[in-house]
Amino acid sequence: MDWANLQHAYGSAEDVPAQLEAIAAGDEEAYQDAFGNLWHQWTTYSATPHAIPFLIGILETGQSELDILSLLSVMGGGDGDAQEAVLAALVKGLPVYLPYLHSQQPEVLTSTARLCRDLILETKDAAALEAMQAALLAQPDPDLQAALLYFLGCAAPLSSEAGNFALAQLKREDAPLLSLSAALALAHHLGKDAPPEVTEVILSALADEETEERGEALFLDPDNIFDEIAKAGKALGQAQAFAAAFRKQAEVTGDEHMLEYLDELEDWE
Repeated sequence: MDWANLQHAYGSAEDVPAQLEAIAAGDEEAYQDAFGNLWHQWTTYSATPHAIPFLIGILETGQSELDILSLLSVMGGGDGDAQEAVLAALVKGLPVYLPYLHSQQPEVLTSTARLCRDLILETKDAAALEAMQAALLAQPDPDLQAALLYFLGCAAPLSSEAGNFALAQLKREDAPLLSLSAALALAHHLGKDAPPEVTEVILSALADEETEERGEALFLDPDNIFDEIAKAGKALGQAQAFAAAFRKQAEVTGDEHMLEYLDELEDWE
């Protein structure tokens, strides 16, 4: 591999092989360098797809599982001229990281779920979809169920079994994060045919001051939770009601950031 003729965020990728060797040896500083080089502000580069097989190889050894899965997961949602090659390289690693969907470590599971979501969205990979749905139904922890259901709902229509599972979670007062994830997934899955409880759960979450913290619990930018709530308004055919709810929340909290969603909601009507 002629790494010198490949590019990363800061120029020639000739330093990438040494970084990959250091990562395999457990060097955290090398990992941070490679993270910033191979993926930077959601952009991937010509060196990125060539590094992915080496990262998957490190993951196969069980070394730096969270670090590697975190990096692979953001690569899956990246952009740039090399992104098609990035996705093709990531798909080849599915047998290695699908078992991590059953992890009981929240950040490991969530990184894997995010990666599977992006592969499903971009490549329609059936194996990843089937594995996510199986992991959801097998997972005993409500918060980890919430993470799986959130990313699954973003990726594809739910199976009948997963859809029934989501419906059963709508009134889980003991697990508000799971209830919200279920409602968001069902909004995308059922659209205007969703039961009224779906709209009620989502609008209640929008007015709940703890929703932003719950977004962080899913290891997302909290804004993504509000973005998903706005998308749910479109799917449910409730754009006006959701726009009114965002306006009210901006007024109550003084957070004008909530008003940024109004143009999208009004365009959807």
